[in-house]
Amino acid sequence: MGQGLYNIVINEEAKKERWKPWWRSLIVKLMGRKVGYVTMKRRIENMWGRLGELDVIDLGNNYYLVKFYAQEDLDATLVDGPWKIYDHYLAVRLWEPNFNPLTTTIDKITEKILRKIGDLIGRTCKIDYNTSHLCRGNSRDFVSRLI
Repeated sequence: MGQGLYNIVINEEAKKERWKPWWRSLIVKLMGRKVGYVTMKRRIENMWGRLGELDVIDLGNNYYLVKFYAQEDLDATLVDGPWKIYDHYLAVRLWEPNFNPLTTTIDKITEKILRKIGDLIGRTCKIDYNTSHLCRGNSRDFVSRLI
């Protein structure tokens, strides 16, 4: 075998097979508060563990991957939100290939714009980060209290 560099091309089918274990996973981040891995794992298991088996993996930069073993459990988690830990919202998004916790940011501009719109209607109570990641388009829900 010769010495040098080799270029190996991985086709789309091989990539899909490599990513298969992660299709039923979510990427989560607690907004406005940092907690350690053990605390986050325990809280997530208490909220979602009743549904079935799941794994929690620390991705770094306060992002966690939650791997579900049943599609029904993943679907229920997405639909039943928004979720809170220590009275802070848990941002939830579907897993995606090549996710980088060091370069990914939560869309604060959109949140600020929604809050201003909500405050024009009434006092904004909450912004639901979960619905923006379902197959309902790319919008977010918010609730305003009318006084």
